[in-house]
Amino acid sequence: DNEQSEENFRTARDLYDSFSKDDLDAKDRSNQAKASMQLAIRYAESGRMAESEAEFQRAQTVFKEMADLVSEERFLLAKSQSSLGKLYYMLGRLNEAEQEYSNGLATAKGVTEFPDQAMLSDTFATLHNGLIAISLELGKYAEAEVHSRQEANILGDLIAVTPDNPEYRFALGANHGNTAKLFALTGRGAEAEIERKK
Repeated sequence: DNEQSEENFRTARDLYDSFSKDDLDAKDRSNQAKASMQLAIRYAESGRMAESEAEFQRAQTVFKEMADLVSEERFLLAKSQSSLGKLYYMLGRLNEAEQEYSNGLATAKGVTEFPDQAMLSDTFATLHNGLIAISLELGKYAEAEVHSRQEANILGDLIAVTPDNPEYRFALGANHGNTAKLFALTGRGAEAEIERKK
């Protein structure tokens, strides 16, 4: 169950933490970061936000200390930054959320030769979506529009390669709704109406 799973990840993390980082090889360090990420997710699911934040930060520290990140590790670092951005957004810490999402985009752009391109694209879409919400709340409308268009393009590509996945169509519908809201806020009523009808 989740409680046992949480305990297993905590035990693994503590075991890795008991060693000097110089005594751990790259695989061990990667697993150390993954254990913290899994703990962070479980803490967030149970509403333990401070503990979740600490574990996401711990995972990021480990990844950043590693000399040569392989694509999977770079991808997981981007996922961690995205998740921490979402956590900060939920806590109303918008500037920190914006920074984490931006860091995630920069990290994800460094992922090459990743075996699951759809998963990578999905992460890009999630990062842009987070930045849309934050930019709207901070009144950064030009930035919100850039992220909205980039998210829409990514989702369109995902729909083209996975037409039977309703999740991406739902996300694209939400994107059009966000874009319509943006246009309405900036006095572009006709464009807002077009977005609502998409």
